[in-house]
Order: sequence, then structure tokens, then C-alpha cells
Amino acid sequence: NTILRLFFPALLLPVFSSAQMTVNSPIIPQSWVIQLAGSGISISNITYTGSPYAIGDFNSSAGIGLVSNSIYQGVMLSTAHCQHSIGPNTTPSNSDDLHEAGDPLLTAIVGVNTYDAAVIDFDFIPDSNSIRFKYIFASEEYDEFVCSCYNDAFAFMLSGDTITTPINLARVPGTMLPVSINNVNGGFVGSLASGSNCACNLGNTQFYVGNSDGTEIEMDGFTVPLEATAVVIPHHTYHLKIAIADA
Repeated sequence: NTILRLFFPALLLPVFSSAQMTVNSPIIPQSWVIQLAGSGISISNITYTGSPYAIGDFNSSAGIGLVSNSIYQGVMLSTAHCQHSIGPNTTPSNSDDLHEAGDPLLTAIVGVNTYDAAVIDFDFIPDSNSIRFKYIFASEEYDEFVCSCYNDAFAFMLSGDTITTPINLARVPGTMLPVSINNVNGGFVGSLASGSNCACNLGNTQFYVGNSDGTEIEMDGFTVPLEATAVVIPHHTYHLKIAIADA
């Protein structure tokens, strides 16, 4: 538990604009969820659980990720103070302990206790037959803990009228693997993973960006912009839970 408090991930959910890199926290989650949703969808019952400092908005003049597929503005969820995600990357172990509870769903997914969870829940009714949104996962656990059993947890859990078992939409493209440092990484075992027998995949390097000398964000590595998608039935009610926690 002590080790895991030293590292925090961040989840970045975008809308598109252009500005110098700034982070503002706390924010009002309800207004940002509606803005992120855009048109063609009705949102209701928005709740946020977690530290007020674990959710914020950000602007980035350069765009986080690939130049041709960048994220410039959006919402950040973190297991630490969002302000501490601002670059440059000057330390391999930026840390915070927000003294928040974990999330039961994430605990069940990773099989260990979770802490400092930040969770957005809301209901929605789509007008179309699909939903999609773009995100980046970043973590201070890169690269040292790759292939270890210390994995911060996050998920986009979709449920609703036509879905009997909740579906995690945060998957490595083309696979059923959940996005994590053990499934998206630089292709090598981390220095602090010695003796680990946890599942690890080193073959998805095309989705990873190392950030040891990064200037925009503090985290040591992050994914390229990924897209979560799902087929839905128009005018039915669904529920989306976006959650992140230390594990």
C-alpha cells in the first residue's frame, strides 16, 4: 500500500480547443460532462465521487499525444492532485495521498484493494446507434513497474437496458485486454518488476509514449489517444461509470 501511494495515474477525456498547458481544479463535474457529451445524447443523474482536487480541466497548446491525433482540452481524473500533473517531468515518483476510499468495482477488476478513487457516473439516452469518446491514460508507474503486480486501475463501465453484464470499454485496440501499464508499455520489463508472476503483454508498443523528458505532463508515460466505442440502441437508457484508483 505504501508503494502504491507514491504513484498516480491520470485519465484525460477531451474536447477540442487550443491553449497553453494549464490545469484548473476543483471544477464542477456536471457542467463538464454535459460539454463533453456534445449533441445527440441526453445526460442525467450526474454524480462525482472522490476528492475535489482529483478532478480538473486542462488546456494544452502543443496537444498531448501524437501530433496528428492530439488532445488539447478536456477533463482530467487523477488519484492525486490534478495540479501536480503539470510538466515538465522532473521526478519519477510524484505523489499525493488524498485519503479517499477506493472503488468496489475497480477492486473486483484488479483483485486487490483500491484507494483514492475518482469516479464519474451518469445516465444517458443516445439518439444514434453508437457512442465513442477519446481518452489518454497516463501513469507515474511507467516504466519501473511494467510487468509487476502493482497496476493502478481504471475502467469505463457501460451498462443499461440492453446490457445485462457491464462492459469495460477501456480496451487495447483490437483486443479484449484492459488498458494498463502491463498491457500498454514500451516493450520491456520494468526495473521494479523482478520476480513478478503477474500477466504482462509487451507487444502493444505502438500505443505507448514514453515521457521521461516530457515538458507537458509530469507522468512518466502515457498512451496515445485511444477511443472507447460501443454499439447501443437509440432512445434506450444506459449508464456509464468512469473510474480510476490506486491499486
